[in-house]
Amino acid sequence: MPPPYRWTLEFDAAAIGRLFRTFSDWSAGEVEHAVEAANDLGGTVTEHYSSWLVVLAPIERLSAP
Repeated sequence: MPPPYRWTLEFDAAAIGRLFRTFSDWSAGEVEHAVEAANDLGGTVTEHYSSWLVVLAPIERLSAP
C-alpha cells in the first residue's frame, strides 16, 4: 500500500480566527481564545495533515460487455 499523502498549512492568528468562526459550535469567546493562543505561540500555527491519496482513472475496455 502506498504511503499516505502528507501536507502542512500555516495559519496566522487572523486566519485561525477566520477558520474557527466557520465552526457552528464555537462561540465568539472560544474563537478569541484560539486567536490569543496563536498569538501566544508566536503568531503562527502549523497544522500537519495526512490522508490517503486515491487517484482514479478510466480504464479502456477492449470489447463490449
